Amino acid sequence: MKILVTGLENSCGKAVSKILAQNLEVEGHEEYDGNMRVLDDNHLVSHMSLPSGERTFFFIPKIKDWDAIVVVTRDYNCALESKVRTNQTDRKFATQENEKGLYILSGMMKFDNVHVFSYESWFLLGDAYVSRILKDIGIEYTNTLQAKNCNEKYINETVYLTKEN
Repeated sequence: MKILVTGLENSCGKAVSKILAQNLEVEGHEEYDGNMRVLDDNHLVSHMSLPSGERTFFFIPKIKDWDAIVVVTRDYNCALESKVRTNQTDRKFATQENEKGLYILSGMMKFDNVHVFSYESWFLLGDAYVSRILKDIGIEYTNTLQAKNCNEKYINETVYLTKEN
């Protein structure tokens, strides 16, 4: 099975790639950190955030080349803030890149082999959510990975509720 995991930079695509590789039991999945790709004779899991490559170039994947494409989403403002702190420190350019990335991702949504994986849904619903997404792709969910609260540091503490509330 060939699976591409994509989304805006800092949308938690690495974690989703890791979940897929573990549950497909791709050779080398134990050491796979979710970045780039892992493959064996039967499976390929590839992670590519948008933008990919040079900041002026956006790779647009050929949809038909993949058995499944997983578009990973996360709260836009949290992903943008994370991107500004790590990958693209100029907020204006970071926003422009995200807008281009969103345009590409939106165009992908019309294809049947494209699935959306929401970080927030994973955090709130846990294994039940992941199991459903993987089942839709044709993968049995046996190896779990717990969602961490990646958004916490980007949200004003006075306005957000924790999972326990």
